[in-house]
Amino acid sequence: MSSPPDPRPRMRKAPRANVGRLSLIELQAPAAYRKPCEAQEGFEIYTCDDLLNYRDPDVGKITVSNGVLTLGWRYPYTIRLARIETPLDVIQWITHLSAKNWMTSHRLALFARAVCQAKGWCVRLGGRAKQ
Repeated sequence: MSSPPDPRPRMRKAPRANVGRLSLIELQAPAAYRKPCEAQEGFEIYTCDDLLNYRDPDVGKITVSNGVLTLGWRYPYTIRLARIETPLDVIQWITHLSAKNWMTSHRLALFARAVCQAKGWCVRLGGRAKQ
């Protein structure tokens, strides 16, 4: 008894192209994958240009002026930088802010980065630290 054939289209490998020391293999997508698609309800279709030109709406919503850090997402939320004396204080503020319904993990990272920059602390967020 044999199994039924796989209904999914198969990817074909293009011939190898040697470029310098790199060996590249290009994949050619079958025509079924190249059809234009229609947006489903509640979703949008983005082109590569749309994604490359994307501007994060959360960036620029944090301001620092006269020793006060203002988070401007849902409403102005101010924090005096004098209340943040150590990196442990930043973690305590992150814990406090994470309970807000308008806060996201991305916004928390932006907050931590803004505080560290305002305080002059060299903290690398994301990736590996250089040794």
